[in-house]
Amino acid sequence: MKFWQNISTRSRPQLALGCLLLMLLVTFTGCSGAARAESWPGLLVQEEILYVANVDQVQAFDSQSGESLWAFPAEPDAKSGFYSTPVLDEERGLLLVAGFNDQTVYALRLGDSHDQTPGLAWEFSDAEGQYVGAGTIAGDLFLIGNGDGKLYAINLADGSLVWSFATQDRIWATPLVVDELVYVASLDHHCYALSLKSGAEQWQLETAGAIAASPVLAGGHIWLGDFGDQLYQVDPQSGEVVWIFEDGESWFWATPLVSESTIYFADVGGEVFAFDIASQELLWSTATDAIFRGQGVFSTDGEQLILLPAHERGLIYALDAETGDNLPWGKVLENPGHLPGNLVTDGERVYAAPIMISTRVQAFEISNGKELWQYPVAEEK
Repeated sequence: MKFWQNISTRSRPQLALGCLLLMLLVTFTGCSGAARAESWPGLLVQEEILYVANVDQVQAFDSQSGESLWAFPAEPDAKSGFYSTPVLDEERGLLLVAGFNDQTVYALRLGDSHDQTPGLAWEFSDAEGQYVGAGTIAGDLFLIGNGDGKLYAINLADGSLVWSFATQDRIWATPLVVDELVYVASLDHHCYALSLKSGAEQWQLETAGAIAASPVLAGGHIWLGDFGDQLYQVDPQSGEVVWIFEDGESWFWATPLVSESTIYFADVGGEVFAFDIASQELLWSTATDAIFRGQGVFSTDGEQLILLPAHERGLIYALDAETGDNLPWGKVLENPGHLPGNLVTDGERVYAAPIMISTRVQAFEISNGKELWQYPVAEEK
């Protein structure tokens, strides 16, 4: 079955958006001038260091100043194509990055200082497809899905394969690990629960459409959205659906945000939903003129502010977490590019990686959206 025939049984109007995003995924660099055609970059901020997987390199920045600290490889190389969000293994001092084109996971050995260029600890090149989604660390394993439809469990000590699990389509979602189970969503319309130790299937759930967003744990249940415009609350042990939301009108692509009592979903039609985790009550829904496929962040002042990246408009939307009201935040740039990827925050600043413009990374003050720095530094006019 062709990929786009298999993507959803309900959401044919969204195929144009899906095709556009797929084109962005497989088309990168090669454009002259300031604009760069490419897919969504991956961001990770940890201990005042911002790691950016940005097509031709993985770069490290001082998160406060925007100073570039190092890059891997040292010279830009589009042959790898880094999109998958870097993952930090603090215990072993490794930064795990995955190449899109060369189908390889690299474990970078971080130096004693933040500005020291890392060395290569090991490589894993068994996969036959592209890496898009981020991986996750569970004990001694690095778990990451691939475009060949398999989830790989890699030994963090030496990069050897411990086990793999095959689905029937691409895996773009980050696996979720809870206790001894791994939950992995696939574009094959299924979410699977696997044994962390062996990769053996424990249960599978068939959904109305493909699943690109990562499952999350909230209130003791697994929550996920699909390209069939539906949301699911699932028992983590049995895989039985506890509750289903069938009133969506667009794909749920962005991974939801979870607070203490509320879970927030945003769809590609620009609708944002807030549900009470305990009762499944719809607390509010807000319509915007945006396309949301990247995950947003909370502000730190009691999680009263939700910031969401708008793919087509290239702007960050701010919503009141209690009411869903649109709030002023930042300023409208003349050419903001596009924001298809996730936002990340360190509590004081929020970071974005725009595409289709010369700017690769932006840092904003989280409370009001004031731009603090950008990379490369803008030329003075």
